Amino acid sequence: MKKVVYKKIYENELSHAWYIGTRSQLLKSLNKFLNKKAKILDAGCGTGGTIKFLKSNGYTEIYGIDNSQESIKFCKINKLTHIKNGSVNKLPYKNNYFDAVVCMDVLYHEGVYPNVALKEFYRILKRKGISYLQEPAYNFLRSNHDIAIETARRFTKKDIKYLITSKKFIIDKLTYFNTLFFLPIALQRILDGKVVKTNEQSDVYTLAPVLNFLLRNALFVEFHLLNFVNFPFGLSVIAIAHK
Repeated sequence: MKKVVYKKIYENELSHAWYIGTRSQLLKSLNKFLNKKAKILDAGCGTGGTIKFLKSNGYTEIYGIDNSQESIKFCKINKLTHIKNGSVNKLPYKNNYFDAVVCMDVLYHEGVYPNVALKEFYRILKRKGISYLQEPAYNFLRSNHDIAIETARRFTKKDIKYLITSKKFIIDKLTYFNTLFFLPIALQRILDGKVVKTNEQSDVYTLAPVLNFLLRNALFVEFHLLNFVNFPFGLSVIAIAHK
């Protein structure tokens, strides 16, 4: 991922509706399975916003790993501990060590091998340990944002299901989300016709307050509905599974 994107994430991830909404859903999901003393790994922790969020909500033992020195730099600025520079393809932790692994928008990056990463997640989790995955959906939705953050793939729900079950995880929840905005964004991507590969523009930037408010509340509505249903399509996929 390009350095300029890390800076944008660091500047926006505590206020941007996307991060607020998706981390709120993560917290709600983890609270169903874990106590506050659970040992959690943020696999692909980026600039550390998710770790800060979980700590602010009572979780005390959170570790982070990322393969980018730029992300580690921002984690240090955030005064986070238990952070390592390394790859999700080969995690530097012993077997049966964590109660949960959180992996949000990481498996789709270049250099990550999803099958290998899932095998590693299974290895380091304790019995009944939780894996929480969040990934972008559908390859036809690739955009300049994907170029800027150097991604290799997007996923369908079927792809994620295969990844999880082939590594012997048991699925607790598997659904698309960010469904309300699916049709207009999908139409825009189709009309664009092609990705301009020289454009390094990321989707991470400061939103206008009204737009930020609308996006945040749309996500909150969807996440409330996910208590009762799974969505048949969406811009992203969430999977919760246990060992």
